[in-house]
Amino acid sequence: MHARRSVSWLALLVLAVVCLTPAAAHAGRRAFLFTWDTEALNKGDVEIEQWLWGRILTENGPGAGWIWFSPIYGLTDHIEIAFPWEVVVSPAGTRLADFTAEMRIRAYDVNDEERLVRNLIRIAYQQNFSHPDNAQMMQFTPWVQLNVVTSIGDIKGSHGSLDVGGLLALHFVGTMAFRQTVGLAYTHKIADEWRLTAEYYHELNFGGAPSTVRPVTGENVYNFFAGPSVGFSRGRVWATVGALLGLTPASPRIMPRLLFAIAI
Repeated sequence: MHARRSVSWLALLVLAVVCLTPAAAHAGRRAFLFTWDTEALNKGDVEIEQWLWGRILTENGPGAGWIWFSPIYGLTDHIEIAFPWEVVVSPAGTRLADFTAEMRIRAYDVNDEERLVRNLIRIAYQQNFSHPDNAQMMQFTPWVQLNVVTSIGDIKGSHGSLDVGGLLALHFVGTMAFRQTVGLAYTHKIADEWRLTAEYYHELNFGGAPSTVRPVTGENVYNFFAGPSVGFSRGRVWATVGALLGLTPASPRIMPRLLFAIAI
């Protein structure tokens, strides 16, 4: 109940800030819920970004809620760096799950506004403290992540993106964990400040770690999702909210997510 109230107050705060922000555009928007995009901050720009999301399961209990918070900095016109902290809220309690250091590299000419195809590479090191997916591995087992992203269309307007990624737990004794992800999304600009988005996302898990197999059958966990979202951007603030729905009986039923940021 307290977590739900906190999310409600945060959502109201975001709405208030968005409505009071001047119309001049500065913020780097994130159009998708789980699919990475090729838009990033320019050199010297700073943003404070936060995600609130949940994962409601069909098995293994009621799922969990997550709070993700990060400063983001445009190191150069081609490199954006971020240092997110993530907290998990579950029936087992509220705890700090992980800290990540990541780099997002724009592999295109950022001054070419007429470019149709853009590419981005995301590299991340995630140091876990008490992450649920590290069950039966050392709690401090870190992960490394890689995403290769391609977008087609107007990055400031309507466009589609393909994000192919992977996550590997650096645990080489006993159980292992590897997750391959694919996100495919299209966002349509319906007004200067509004976007509507459709998104597909899947997770294919491999290895013997409990997070990669189903407890009853022992089969690898393959999750498939699709769903809508709506995005709003005004001046130094942007927000995206929506939910992905599980497409198979074994997938989590729903993963709602709110993302928002303020450029400073």
